Amino acid sequence: MAHHRRRLAGALAGIWVAAGSLPAVELTLGFEGCPEEVSGSPGEVRTFDVFATLTTEANDSPDGAQAWFIVLEATGGEVKGFSFDGIAVSTVFDHDGDPSTPDLDPYELDLGSAAHTGVNEWYPTCVPLPHAVVILSFDPTMTLQPTGTQRIARITVEAKVPVLESAAPLSLRYAVLGGQGGGACGPPPYSSITLGGDSFWPVSTTECKVVLRHARFRRGDANADGQVDISDPIFTLLYLF
Repeated sequence: MAHHRRRLAGALAGIWVAAGSLPAVELTLGFEGCPEEVSGSPGEVRTFDVFATLTTEANDSPDGAQAWFIVLEATGGEVKGFSFDGIAVSTVFDHDGDPSTPDLDPYELDLGSAAHTGVNEWYPTCVPLPHAVVILSFDPTMTLQPTGTQRIARITVEAKVPVLESAAPLSLRYAVLGGQGGGACGPPPYSSITLGGDSFWPVSTTECKVVLRHARFRRGDANADGQVDISDPIFTLLYLF
């Protein structure tokens, strides 16, 4: 982790310098694997994962994204963490820094081996919203593919099933322009993507909307966890005796 933080410190200095100054690319932050609903017993705490995605279009540069700063807002639940192990991305890798030799293209990278932070590790005071930083490599240069959609983070969300109401909404979205903060305290609290040495705000984002609801009645589902299995007779016996 210390090695990653040194790499991040050396690269972050230029990430937000000119955000949005070169709008020759369309970048969209989205979500993949967002469940329509999460059910459980009233008051039960449930945890689920969704993937953050980055879509690059209309890019007149041969380079894709080199780094990204994800800032999230959650209502009805809480972002508990970001993780990257096991997320494979397709990159273009100038492995030897020699312009006379071809890049490795495509080069598959597990994001767990890239420089990154966990939830709120980089700006815990200045950016109160859940956030994480990922940097592929500036020297030697490594970028995502110049176009396409790729997963860029795994987000763990925790929420409580409502007690009195039968259902309640949960929303997960990216913080974009209009937030407060920044200046001497660090970058402003909105998401950005670094590409070609400059940083850009996404032209659009999507929202992850989930309904938290009481588990529907299922005969034999004594503990109301949405499944009929060995835990149900155990629950019944414990309740009776």
